[in-house]
Amino acid sequence: MDAVAFARFRLRFTLTVTAVILSLLVWQHLHGGVPSHSFLARDDYPSISNWWGALLLPALTFFLTGRMGARLTAPSASGDREQSPLRAALPGSAARCSTVGRSRLAT
Repeated sequence: MDAVAFARFRLRFTLTVTAVILSLLVWQHLHGGVPSHSFLARDDYPSISNWWGALLLPALTFFLTGRMGARLTAPSASGDREQSPLRAALPGSAARCSTVGRSRLAT
């Protein structure tokens, strides 16, 4: 996936998450109010409203899909070879283990 196509995916996915969370919040507002959640389920502690999800979820979606795009389009550590889909999909040490095992088999 090239950078332009991924940017379109990132924007569409963020807009989809925004529409879903806003529709959920509107539904909750019209059916008894948007709930709030207290820390440790104690009423004497401050509570956090579900309205924060309207800001937090789209922002996290946009940020994390940007991180995914940077990882998918980054040049591979092995030089001029393209990054394999396996390496792009596996996180951290599992991806390193898969390349170490492959290099040992090749020699």
